[in-house]
Amino acid sequence: MADPLEAPRRDPNDAPYMKPRNGGARPDGTRVYKAEHSPLYGHRKRFRFTIKPLYASLRAAMLGRSDSPLNPKRGLGAGLDADVPVWRPIWLRVTASYSGHLLPQEFSRDEDEAFVLTAPRGTLHIGHVAAALLYAMDRGRMKPILEVGLGPLWARGPQGVLDGQRGQPCLSDNRCDFGLSCDPSDSVCRPSTTFVVHGGLGLDVEVTKRTTVGAGLRYFAFLSNPQAYPVYLQAALRFGLRF
Repeated sequence: MADPLEAPRRDPNDAPYMKPRNGGARPDGTRVYKAEHSPLYGHRKRFRFTIKPLYASLRAAMLGRSDSPLNPKRGLGAGLDADVPVWRPIWLRVTASYSGHLLPQEFSRDEDEAFVLTAPRGTLHIGHVAAALLYAMDRGRMKPILEVGLGPLWARGPQGVLDGQRGQPCLSDNRCDFGLSCDPSDSVCRPSTTFVVHGGLGLDVEVTKRTTVGAGLRYFAFLSNPQAYPVYLQAALRFGLRF
């Protein structure tokens, strides 16, 4: 009876393999693995799709609002990532996210020590889309990822009450609050597109052949002033599908 561990021979006239020396493993170079029997975590996927609940924090200053630890402009949101390989280990990512930040009313005192409203209560909505390059390291089931991207960001806060805030006249130097720009037609601050760059890192762990879980962190800076960072950051849990 043939030894079941004996590697298959290419020709019935070939002599059997000699036993390995010193108790080594038997040769298996002629063994052919079918796709369904190949290693679970060895498949190369051509596409990855990830959904992610996220925590976000706006670090940029806003007119009429304090930047104290009691008012960090925290928010919650969600995002989507779609990844395709370019030249391994380099991947291309298209990403989109949204976060909502509850903002309280804020007051200051005037010359008569009376309270004056400087910022109304409301929600700051932040949307972001970008294209990014990834360096995805292969560590078996674990995939550390480094990310650099560029794209537009939109921010829309509550209706303002002071110059420079949304719907109010521009400041004397045509400046406006975060996410706003001065409309030259009537010198009023309105929501506009702001381009930002971001850098991030993450870790995905393969749970099954097609699913992953992980976590990620991103830091954002204005493209016009990348030295001042972060103006916005995201921390996310990741749930992915691979195809």
